[in-house]
Amino acid sequence: MLSILQDVAVLAQASDWWTENFFGLDQEKRFVILILAIVFGTTILITIAGIIGGTLSGIHRRRLEANLKQDMLDRGMSAEDVAQVVESTRLDSFLDRWAAGQGKRKTG
Repeated sequence: MLSILQDVAVLAQASDWWTENFFGLDQEKRFVILILAIVFGTTILITIAGIIGGTLSGIHRRRLEANLKQDMLDRGMSAEDVAQVVESTRLDSFLDRWAAGQGKRKTG
């Protein structure tokens, strides 16, 4: 058993792939680069997940609003009543509030 462990130790010292091929950096520098890669990779993944989540949320909200409008029209409500209900709904995001404000702006 001892000879097997000695053989493994000799092989590990003889062929350290990281030392030879990872930009020729020592162990401490490789560690820093790997930590930075993990941090940046995680940041990118979280950002992508947030963008996808926000997009899907907006799509769902718009679909619900369209269904509400269709239900109100099917009940026989007038277009003015539908518009009044839709305009009175709470706007959650900054972009929704900004877009709603752009439509109400008076010129002149």
